[in-house]
Amino acid sequence: MSRKVAAVDYKLLGPVKAYAAGGRADLLSAHRLRPRHRLLLAALLLAGGQRVGTARLIELMWGIDQSPEDPENALHHYASKLRATLRIAEPGWKDPLPPAADGYRIDMKPQQVDAFRFRNLTAQARARSGIDDGEAVRLWRLALAEWSPHRSGLYGPEPLAGLPGQWADNRRTILGEEHRDAVIGCLDAELRLGQHQRLLTELAALEAEDGDDDEDLKRIGMLAYYRLNRPAEALSAFQRLEQSLKRSGREPSRSLRILESRIRQRDPGLDHIDGAGPSAALAVQANRSAMAWTSRPVRLASTSRAWSSAAGSTGYSGRGIAITARPAAAAERTPLAESSTAAQRSGRWPSWRATAR
Repeated sequence: MSRKVAAVDYKLLGPVKAYAAGGRADLLSAHRLRPRHRLLLAALLLAGGQRVGTARLIELMWGIDQSPEDPENALHHYASKLRATLRIAEPGWKDPLPPAADGYRIDMKPQQVDAFRFRNLTAQARARSGIDDGEAVRLWRLALAEWSPHRSGLYGPEPLAGLPGQWADNRRTILGEEHRDAVIGCLDAELRLGQHQRLLTELAALEAEDGDDDEDLKRIGMLAYYRLNRPAEALSAFQRLEQSLKRSGREPSRSLRILESRIRQRDPGLDHIDGAGPSAALAVQANRSAMAWTSRPVRLASTSRAWSSAAGSTGYSGRGIAITARPAAAAERTPLAESSTAAQRSGRWPSWRATAR
């Protein structure tokens, strides 16, 4: 007989909240739980239902030098209040925080927690990327939808919002990086699908929010411009990045410089779209030939050469060459920029990450 777990929906990708099944009110706010109650809940949830030792909980809740006079008793008080609040979600729930030797754990399942749902969906999206990019985009968007629907930067809205301490700061950094990876993964899949004009719209919104010196965003934008027969704008995007990085004593990576050089040379290998199938690649080549944007004849690579250069054409390493994917129309239409906008990956951090530095 399976154990009974109350149908509570836990939110960590923003302010820490808990909702009873069908309820709209946050149980924690309704019962006036303090930030440290929420911190305890977050720590137990992110442990995935495994025991967390008493000493570890005391350290992450109060730090090494700020613990109360009797930290074990104080922890017991916080746990008792949290237990009583969660029990309200379902009267038949015997114990939300069942006994654990020298520590605490929470009775939960991963699908009850938005952070675990997000990670599960990103794992599925990653597995489909380069194989069925239409499905991958759908999964990336479902994953990002677990976060706040508001425009919130490349790193997402502030997870574990308002929780004190170094542990919470570290978790925020980790979760923010995972959000960024999901955004880039989704944009790369859209690039392989040939959704270039849509990508430029999304990238403009992303870059307008927090600046434009994220190299992955710039790489995607440069390729989108190039494949839309706008090489001058692709090179201009690189120059803006170079100038922005110089102001902070940095310079573009070697891989981005190579991409810039290939664009200058009108490398036909860049016309290929990984995962979009031969027809999409030929459409790019036909558009370029028809527009005749340069007086120099465009040298069309042979089919075998185009496919052999595909793995390096986007700077997106580790992907095999896949020739099956849904057409662009199969991807979800809602712009990614509606749920995610740009922040800096290096040199500049979202305001909520400042304390983690």
